[in-house]
Amino acid sequence: MKIAVCDDDGIIREQIKDYLKSYSEATVFDYSSGKKMISSGERFDLIFLDIEMDDCNGMDIAAELRWKNIDSHIVFLTSHDEFMAEAFKVKAFRFLTKPVKREDFDEALKEAEKEINSRQMVYFTSKGANVSLWNDEIVYIESSGDGTILYDCSGKSYIITEPIKYWRVFLTEKCFTGYTSHILCL
Repeated sequence: MKIAVCDDDGIIREQIKDYLKSYSEATVFDYSSGKKMISSGERFDLIFLDIEMDDCNGMDIAAELRWKNIDSHIVFLTSHDEFMAEAFKVKAFRFLTKPVKREDFDEALKEAEKEINSRQMVYFTSKGANVSLWNDEIVYIESSGDGTILYDCSGKSYIITEPIKYWRVFLTEKCFTGYTSHILCL
């Protein structure tokens, strides 16, 4: 799992990285600035993101990530819980107050890992092109003649020759976890 720790406070970054040392499955990236994190071009499974940084606002950084369709799990770090309501607007995964307690961190990491690992890559061919999507990017699939049409969260549709029973074999309702409007037409 690729994890970014983004906070302008070096002590907090070191604390989070220290907590992550016991988690051997992680590749950890360290950023003192949200702008540096975004300009790195890296994509992360999980981001520990400070809200109040010297050069930028973490909420703005999260909004930019979402605008770019980057669906990383974001755990906000802050000393001010009045930002909590705003965090929902950018689909924050968790909200941890500073100083970060180990038990709160462990719980957030465990839940993030569970969600991230439940993702499944789906491969198919549409109009001669090979396509891959995460299962939670699929909004719905509908039957169309002998084949199907798959719709993703960005509004794209894919015409696929496989029948609906093909999808039923390996996609279950639990695969559709990213959005509340998922429908599987059988």
